[in-house]
Formats: sequence, structure tokens, C-alpha cells
Amino acid sequence: MEKNELLRLIPKVDDMINNEVLTEAADKAGRQIILDAVREVIDETRNRILDSQDVEPDDLNINSLLKKIVLRACSVNEMNLKKVINATGVILHTNLGRAPINRELRDKVWEIAENYSTLEYNVQTARGARGTIMFRV
Repeated sequence: MEKNELLRLIPKVDDMINNEVLTEAADKAGRQIILDAVREVIDETRNRILDSQDVEPDDLNINSLLKKIVLRACSVNEMNLKKVINATGVILHTNLGRAPINRELRDKVWEIAENYSTLEYNVQTARGARGTIMFRV
């Protein structure tokens, strides 16, 4: 199939965003996340066609595109930090989060982080100030 014919098969963003499946997904994930995913998938599909990569008419059917869009939208909310084992031989590896945090310190930080705190506020002077965080375990 010719490039122009394949390009004509790509649905419009408005048609996709108004699809029942994506309307329901937008209720859960948020309209902007779904809209961004629709645009990204359509742009990638268009670019694949223009770059003469293998694109079949089946790749352009509504169900195929909907699946890609929903997967893309779901990946936005995935946590990209994962627990790993540092087997690099470098003890304080900058790309692996440096050093693990002490459990006692972690618990103290979490206790403060899940509430309001004096992060940039000095209670003695009743003023805000940056860079004056003091923390003792």
C-alpha cells in the first residue's frame, strides 16, 4: 500500500479522543494524559509510515491504535524507580541512588514527610528561610 493511502487511514485525534474506550480511560487517568497518548501514538504511526518502516493497514485499525494508546497512558502513571542490586563494584554509585538510607532515618523522614513540616519555616522567628533544614536522628 502507498504511503499516502496509509496516511489517510490514520484516524483524526478528535475521532480517537471521542471514542468510548478512551472516554472511559480519560475518566480514570485524566483527559490530558489520554490526549497526549493519542497524539504520541498517531505521531509515531505517521512517522513510521513516512520513514518507510513496515506499517500494515491492520496496524492502523481502531482497535490496534486504542490498545497502543491505553498502554501508553498507563505507562505514564507507572513508577519508574525500581529496587535493584548494586553489583557494579562501585559502592556509592550515582546512577543507582548513591547509598541506601538508614532505616531509622528513613522512618523519621517519612514521619515528617507525611505531615506538614517546618521545611522552610523557622518557628522561633515565625519567618520562612531556605537552606536552614536541621535534622537529628
